[in-house]
Amino acid sequence: MSSHTAREFASSTTAKGRPQLLEKLAAQTAVIGIVGLGYVGIPLALRFSEVGFPVVGFDIDQDRITGLNGGQSPIKHIASADIATMVESGFRATTNFSEISAVDAIVICVPTPLSRHREPDLSFIVNTMQAIAPYCPPSEPIGHFELIA
Repeated sequence: MSSHTAREFASSTTAKGRPQLLEKLAAQTAVIGIVGLGYVGIPLALRFSEVGFPVVGFDIDQDRITGLNGGQSPIKHIASADIATMVESGFRATTNFSEISAVDAIVICVPTPLSRHREPDLSFIVNTMQAIAPYCPPSEPIGHFELIA
């Protein structure tokens, strides 16, 4: 599989008449979608929000969504005041994966538990990709992964 840099991806979307992703990221106007609002997704959402990005969080747990939208932290070491500040800054969480079509960048933060043979269970990632694929424009690459070290 060929790998594309973010700059190449942004250039290819410009050719299709869309604003360049890198420009939106630099201007902090890119809407960031975070799928999986757990121990990784919530701190990531907080950080994107703190630096000024609009953030939409996605999760399958309606109770978690309701709590987050109400300014409540489901994680002991993250203060509810921080969640409330994020909500006041425009963060919202939803179980409606069709709203993925309104975001500019998607970050998937779902579990990859290890099997008894110490191999990662990728079913959460596969299921997430299947859940969001119908709502992504056909021109957007689905399933492109790049390891960032």
